[in-house]
Amino acid sequence: MKKLLLVLFCTILVCTPAFSKKTETVKKPFVVTFYKNDCEECEALNEVKQEIMQEYKGKVDFIKINYELEDSDFDKLKARYNIKNAPATLFINIDKGITKKKDGYISFKEYESKIKAILND
Repeated sequence: MKKLLLVLFCTILVCTPAFSKKTETVKKPFVVTFYKNDCEECEALNEVKQEIMQEYKGKVDFIKINYELEDSDFDKLKARYNIKNAPATLFINIDKGITKKKDGYISFKEYESKIKAILND
């Protein structure tokens, strides 16, 4: 089921130019985090994300993708958003055409600021 959701997500991202079209399958903003196993920076970011998830539960969906996963849909997604390493995070509101990207670790304050931006823009 999780794999199916990730494939659906990637298909939406790859097929919807700049998120300009509305979609019925995605109802709220979401955050995609690319991570690697055994990555200290990824672990630190995950701790921040866990706190954020508590605060924005029900308002934002969170997706986690292993950067090292070999899948053509994920490769297209990484190429489209110039994701060269992990951690990398995409903040997405498809309805409003907003996508923000941040490479590396994100502090709680900055993470929350980016969440608010995709909720309020």
